[in-house]
Order: sequence, then structure tokens, then C-alpha cells
Amino acid sequence: MIHLLSGLLIIHGIVCLIGAFFPLYPPVFLFYAFFPGHFAVKLIIALLAGAAQLAYGVHLSLRKKWRIRWYWPAIVTVIMVGLLLIFPAVQNPGLFTGLGWGSENRQSIPPEAMLPCLILT
Repeated sequence: MIHLLSGLLIIHGIVCLIGAFFPLYPPVFLFYAFFPGHFAVKLIIALLAGAAQLAYGVHLSLRKKWRIRWYWPAIVTVIMVGLLLIFPAVQNPGLFTGLGWGSENRQSIPPEAMLPCLILT
């Protein structure tokens, strides 16, 4: 029974990883359509979901044979998502702009504009 569950997790994880880049899989398509936010954030969340399913499916199938520690699937998930994000970042360098990680145009509020708020009458 555990091998059936691990096989389903592995297959669904692969489908979710492919669906993150080509959103033809209905749950991923609906997630992209209705989840508010930047596309890069949606892509990272979809990749995390698919990679976690794949890593934990492999962990379920191999844990009795190889005595894999509990933290290795989490490490594999983060590494897999990082490697899968390299291709979109190289193909489209502007993908991650606007998320607060780069240099953005910021305008400071002049002190004269704040004075009426600070004066108590």
C-alpha cells in the first residue's frame, strides 16, 4: 500500500513540476488564474508543491531500505526548486523584478507634506 501511495506522489509531483512551466494541468491552471500575486511567486509555489511531492514520494518508497533521515527530502526539495528556477531566470532576467529584491525607484515623502499630519490642534 505504501508503494502505491509513494508512486502516486511521485507521478503527481512530476505532473505538477511540468504543469508549473506549462499550466495545462487544471489545478495548476486554476492556481495561476486565481492566486493573487506576481508570476514569479506563483511559479515558486507551484515548483515547491511539485518538488515536495516528488521528494517525499521517493522518501516513502526508500525509507525502509536506505534509512533516509527526515530532513533530506526537504533539502532535496529546496535544491530542486533552485535548479528549476535557473532556466526561467536566465531566459527572462526581468522575471524577478518588482518583488522588492532589486533596486526600485523609491520616492521619499518631503517633510512639508507630513507637517499637517503632525500638528495637533
